[in-house]
Amino acid sequence: MGDKLDEEVKMRIFGSQLRHPALNWYHTNIQSISSWAELIALFGKRYYPDSYDHVLYHDLMNFKQNQMPMEEYAEQFARMVESSGDPKAVLEMAAVIFYQNINGTIRMWMDTKSSDINKKSFYEVMALARMTTPWFISPL
Repeated sequence: MGDKLDEEVKMRIFGSQLRHPALNWYHTNIQSISSWAELIALFGKRYYPDSYDHVLYHDLMNFKQNQMPMEEYAEQFARMVESSGDPKAVLEMAAVIFYQNINGTIRMWMDTKSSDINKKSFYEVMALARMTTPWFISPL
């Protein structure tokens, strides 16, 4: 129940930050929207330019873990994915990009734990990366 309440609060706060014409859109549509994710997806489709996801795709492709700790990299990558105007479309490619851009040593550990990374969702790949990252391996 707390999660539902948190979503309702986020949705109200979001609406309070809008101005015309986005505020009119919000008031027209809010009664038919049942979740925070749905609100963000619908708002994004209406107000994000089509080019935004192309820029985001480019940014994701170029965002490498390098020497960043896995936890920090995963959080930043997830924030970028969730900022999309159409998060579901971006999630389809995010798992592969995330896997390709992590440290090679961590990727090797992941490969020993799961045989088919390409069939996993973004969040499954992220969880596997966190789970298989031994405390004694730091990015090189």
